[in-house]
Formats: sequence, structure tokens, C-alpha cells
Amino acid sequence: GEPAGDEGVCEAVVVPPNARLTFWIAQYSNEPNTAYAYQEAQLFDPNGQTVKQLYQTADTTDGWVQRSYDLSEFAGRTLYLYFGVHGDGFGGAYAIQFVDDVSLTSEPAPA
Repeated sequence: GEPAGDEGVCEAVVVPPNARLTFWIAQYSNEPNTAYAYQEAQLFDPNGQTVKQLYQTADTTDGWVQRSYDLSEFAGRTLYLYFGVHGDGFGGAYAIQFVDDVSLTSEPAPA
């Protein structure tokens, strides 16, 4: 089913130089758009303010999909990485997201 509000996981990370965030997701939703429910990933600052919305979708992937984001603009900052779903609690709808193999690495500097 769909949560009434937000459900997710969050972890503090120190963003390394030339940071690259990579992870795998599997998503399932019967919502036509993001008006009432969605899957998301965000970066928050220590005050809980959104620094970067990585994605916000109402999507169904064809199995596991790898995503990757350049986070080098945030090097040296402590931020909170959040993966979650939001819903309005409607019983006939669903928004589901699985996340695996999350890594935050320091890539070599561009030449």
C-alpha cells in the first residue's frame, strides 16, 4: 500500500572531493503522476532543508536500475542522504521503492 505521509531512510554523509553517488533502485507505482504519491531521493542540510532533489518520480522500473549523480559541488559538507516514498494513504494506490548497493566515492579529478 501507500504510506500516509513519508517513509524512508536517512544517513549523514561527509561528501568527499569529486563525489559520485551510485546506487540501484527498483520502483513500483500505480500513480499516474507525483501529485499524491512518489518515490524520491534528496540531500538535506543539518537543519533539514533540501539542498538537492536527486529525483521525485511515480515510476515503475523494469527490475533494478542503476542511478549515478555527481555531488562534487557539495565536497567537504556534511549532508543527509534520504531515500523514501511519500503518499496520501489511499488504499487502492501504491508507491514502493527498494534501494541497494549505495556508494559515495571520490572519483579522480577531471583532466
